[in-house]
Formats: sequence, C-alpha cells, structure tokens
Amino acid sequence: MPNEWQAVTELPPLGDGEVQIWRADVTGMAGDPDIYIHHLSPDEVERAARYKAGQVRVQFVAARACLRVLLGKLMHLRPSEVPIALTAYGKPELPPECGERLFFNVAHSRETVLIALCREGLVGVDLEYLDRRTDALDIAGNYFTTEEFRQIEGAGGAAERQRAFFRCWTRKEAVVKADGRGLSIPLSSIAVPVLESAAATPVVIAGDGAGSEQATWFVTDLAMGDGIAGSFAAGRRGLSPRSFAFPLEVLAGR
Repeated sequence: MPNEWQAVTELPPLGDGEVQIWRADVTGMAGDPDIYIHHLSPDEVERAARYKAGQVRVQFVAARACLRVLLGKLMHLRPSEVPIALTAYGKPELPPECGERLFFNVAHSRETVLIALCREGLVGVDLEYLDRRTDALDIAGNYFTTEEFRQIEGAGGAAERQRAFFRCWTRKEAVVKADGRGLSIPLSSIAVPVLESAAATPVVIAGDGAGSEQATWFVTDLAMGDGIAGSFAAGRRGLSPRSFAFPLEVLAGR
C-alpha cells in the first residue's frame, strides 16, 4: 500500500469493494480526552470513568470516539447512537438487526489508533511498537510455530530479529482479530509468512469441531513508518486498503 497516509478534512464515503484504514495520532488528546467523550455511548462513558487518567483512558476514549464518528457518518446517525454490540468473544460489531452490512476492527498502541472499515466481510487490524525490551525469541518459542521461530532466530542481529518478530506478531493478531475469536485461537496453531511479504501465503485457521469452519485469510502489511509494525487481514484476496490520517478536528462536532 502507499507509504503516505492521505490527509483529509472530511470523511469520504466507503464504497463497495473498498477497504479504509484510518490512523489517528492521539498524542494531542492526552491532556483532556473527555472533551470527545460525548461521542461515546452511556455504557462506554461508564467504562471510561473506571480507567484512571493516563494512556489507557486516552486510548479507549480516542479509539471509540474515532470509530463512532466514522460509523455514524456512514450510517447517518449521531456517533453516540451507533449500535455497537459485543460478540461472545468480546469483539465489537454492528448487531445483525441493525441491517447494516459494515465491518470494522480497531487496534491501538501508545499514541496510535488504527481502524479498518469495509463492506465485504470481516476484517482485522493490528499494530505494535518495536520494543527492544521484548524478548522476541522467548515469546516466539512459546507462542509461534517451530518454523516461525527458526526464521526469526536466523533473521540476523537483534534489531532484525525484533523486526521479524513484531511483523509476525501483528500478522497473526490481525488474522485472529478478523476471525473474531481472538486469542482463544492459539497463535502457534496458525502459520504466517515471517521474512517474505505478508501476501505471499494465505493464512488458514482450521475448524474447531464445535461449529467454526476452516477459514482462509489474506494479510497485507501496513506502512507504519520506522519503529512500528502493522498488518491488516481480510477474508478475500485483492482487497487493497486505502490509508487515511484521521482528522481529529472532526471530533469537535456534535
């Protein structure tokens, strides 16, 4: 995908066959995230109140406010009125009874929020900052496949191993988030490309014998810049995301 995140002042429509990835830098919200809390539902306002002031509160308010503004624009609703429900696995979604075919997923890390939107089916998105304190080989040895561990171990020096690890991690996370069962799916049970392009190999999740059928996912790397890994997953090949920088000024509207 393009390296540039397109700056916009108005939220564009979402066409059929289109995927939008929105990136929001919420650094400026750290002082007072509650100026945007009117976009949240009453339940979300209560949840935000349970968080202490700090990064977790900012991330939650920012992610939900941006998501609700985007969905509200597409659904012609006030952001606080968008009917977001949770699946049995805790994944936010639009309930079937709302009659809107619109799929989304949210990820956040530090001051960055990502939101994926499309009309074509389930999607997943993930990002991670490359933290040098992370023991990449220890985590990969416990949670990745044997082949993934081998490739990460042989990637080169410490910096190269870190990049390979986080690239692999975000690809796996995007897939399990798209699937909807999240980390109830062991990361070691699915295999993703490590050193080659994410699009090199489709990712398959086997059926669990309890109603979930085998699913195939296609992963795209996101151009996040130095020090960040990001990935997007969808159930259809060839969905190329369009990347936008979220205009935080639209959150000031009511």
